[in-house]
Amino acid sequence: SYNSREGSIHLNGGKDGYHFSLTTEHASTDGISAGEEPNGTNPLEDDGSSSRSFNAKVGYDHKKFQTWLTYNSNNSRYDFDDDDYFVHGRATDNPYNQQWTELETISWVIDLPLLNDKWNNQFQLSSTNNEYETYANDLANGFGVSEYVSETDRETFEYQGSYKLDKDNVLQFGTEHIDEKLDTSSGFDGGIRQYGWYGQWLVTLGSADFSVGGRSNFHEEFDQHNTYRITANLRLTDKFRLKGSHGTGFKAPSLFDMYDVAFGGNPDLEPEKSSGSEIGISFEDGTYNTSVTYFDQHTEDLIRWIPSPLPSGTMENVGEADSRGVELALGIILGDFELEGSLTWMDATETNNGVTDDRLRVPSRTANLLANYNLSKGKVWAQAQYRGDRRDMNFATYTDVTLDAYWLYNIGLSYEPTNNLTVSARIDNLTDTDYEEVYSYGTPGRTGTVAVDWRF
Repeated sequence: SYNSREGSIHLNGGKDGYHFSLTTEHASTDGISAGEEPNGTNPLEDDGSSSRSFNAKVGYDHKKFQTWLTYNSNNSRYDFDDDDYFVHGRATDNPYNQQWTELETISWVIDLPLLNDKWNNQFQLSSTNNEYETYANDLANGFGVSEYVSETDRETFEYQGSYKLDKDNVLQFGTEHIDEKLDTSSGFDGGIRQYGWYGQWLVTLGSADFSVGGRSNFHEEFDQHNTYRITANLRLTDKFRLKGSHGTGFKAPSLFDMYDVAFGGNPDLEPEKSSGSEIGISFEDGTYNTSVTYFDQHTEDLIRWIPSPLPSGTMENVGEADSRGVELALGIILGDFELEGSLTWMDATETNNGVTDDRLRVPSRTANLLANYNLSKGKVWAQAQYRGDRRDMNFATYTDVTLDAYWLYNIGLSYEPTNNLTVSARIDNLTDTDYEEVYSYGTPGRTGTVAVDWRF
């Protein structure tokens, strides 16, 4: 289990409409080494991590409204390794690299139903501060010590509303306003503002449900962009449904993407623009359920980090990406036995400078199978996961490599001796399979976990 430990305490209560909840959590692990080979003669060094979080919520429920205030904080640290860019293009062990993150968020929410609950309103104000620091001593490539610090502040106002015209027609609408600022040790100190509006109409016509929605976003850097989405869900019989959707999307580059020169910021980036469609049919009769879905997604001006020259790089709009395929899902419930499975065939490509290749690290076939058997005071389960061959790249030689397909098997059980006590155990990667998610980077072997949940 790599000496992994995790614990949490949760406390809540309330009286006369007032309520509160407090949660604190701590987790740590010795981890594994991402690098497959150590530097020099040193043995492989594990890349450990730890995190501490605290969450608090206080609120009041009135017969005419609800309001609550939340505070969340998280402090984390983890070790990381290097890439030997100039020799083998592989991950290498480094005992010195570390990263720290401190995240704080406070938000205030008001729920205000009007007109006998026909018109529902929610207002939210939130403020987030994120401090990030990294220390690196690049042993593999000889670049020496580097330190980097950044701080991000994000202020958000959001309104969400819905109005019930009648039992078959509902209008949903809202607005969002975001102010974000970034200050980095690489010399950038600035911010950006964006806001938008959206609306959606939900309608039922006999045995069919439809939705039509649109959104208009204004970005201080990229002006106005409009997107839309339509969906349909038709009940063919009591057991069969036909569903479909089509929509467009817009994703602006972040402040880091555009202005953080330490990580290749590029102020000339353009937003990603996307469109997607899907159509499928499903069957459900209480014992068996199954569905088949075809999907097709297209993205233009894809944003990627491009090494130039290594180990430096630049964020660039590299071209287009397409993903199309079929997903098959199946579920069975036979008394205390439950079985869920899915199988996906996907053709995912990326076009850069007129050249089309398979997308990096995206398999053409994936599968997942989960079996549960419910006991009188618990359950046992088993899971199998499959990922097919994937294309990756050796960035030292700019040549393609293939990540082999693999199966992972996980098992577990839980037992509830009393209503307020649950004991559980699991083993991940039961067969201790050696596999790669990223070229040359290590992954966990067989891992065992035991947990106790005591509620009082």
